[in-house]
Amino acid sequence: MFRAKRTDFLLRISLHALVLCGLLTVILTGEIPLPIWLLALGAHPLSILVKPKKGGYLFNLVVILSFSYSIFLYFFLNTPILIAFTQLLILVQALKLFHLEKAKDHFQLAGMSLLMLLAAAELTSHIYYLFFFLVFLMLSIWFLLLLHLKGDLERHPQLSPPPRHLTSFPLLMGVSGMALCSFFLTLLLFFTFPRLSLSVTGKEKWGGAPTGLSEVVNLGDIGLVKSDDRVVMRVELPQFNQLPPFPLYWRGMTFSQWDGHAWRKGVGVKKIVNRGRHEGIILHRCKDKKRAIYQRIMIEPMGTDLIFCLHPALEIRGGLLLPECR
Repeated sequence: MFRAKRTDFLLRISLHALVLCGLLTVILTGEIPLPIWLLALGAHPLSILVKPKKGGYLFNLVVILSFSYSIFLYFFLNTPILIAFTQLLILVQALKLFHLEKAKDHFQLAGMSLLMLLAAAELTSHIYYLFFFLVFLMLSIWFLLLLHLKGDLERHPQLSPPPRHLTSFPLLMGVSGMALCSFFLTLLLFFTFPRLSLSVTGKEKWGGAPTGLSEVVNLGDIGLVKSDDRVVMRVELPQFNQLPPFPLYWRGMTFSQWDGHAWRKGVGVKKIVNRGRHEGIILHRCKDKKRAIYQRIMIEPMGTDLIFCLHPALEIRGGLLLPECR
């Protein structure tokens, strides 16, 4: 019986430590009002001293009031949804501290702490978050070990309580040391091995729709231009030893037809020609070939089949990976 109480005692301590770790992380972001986190901090010693009667009516009522408070913050006070959700999580977690009976109750409370830690990752970028993350990592492994022991005792009451060495301090230090080693090994692998930005299909996943690649532009449409410094292509001009004195503008799509409601792409002159083992596409007829500018374009995998050329593009020829256009 003493060993069973020892397991429950250590489990309760590790759970409170997990909850406080997640709570302090979101408090330090400065986004949580003072009354909310004071109420949450005061619930820890109060939940140890006060044991409410069984029955879920008061618990459900407080949860409904907390949810209504979060809805009010989001819809009427224009509070960001992440902050409103975090406040709801803090209130429900503080109330849950008074209803810890089964192993699933401990697990639910630890899951809320993990959600608060994830919310804090979005609300702050300070270095203190790394410290709380390490503490949470070490405590969570120890907590899961104790929770597993408690779950086995609940499912199999005939089993004897776990031996003392399974809840000893040396085991805690060993588990914490393994957690630290795995964390630093992950950091070493993260900074050592190269990371690719390509998907399994070989094309890079770009966020959002590329600006200016729409097939139709309606009158009055306004799109958000997103700046991005990623390399999309490399261009060589064999005719010039240095940059030309005149400005160069690359264009990918031209809207030349107006139907009274929207601009659409025009149909250029397309003629397939064979030049040895390379095929070419003639887009426009060239009257003065001496003034044509030859370009050698190497396209990065950016998830579109559009090619940008100096305007106007006259002819495109070459292979898929190393096209040439003029």
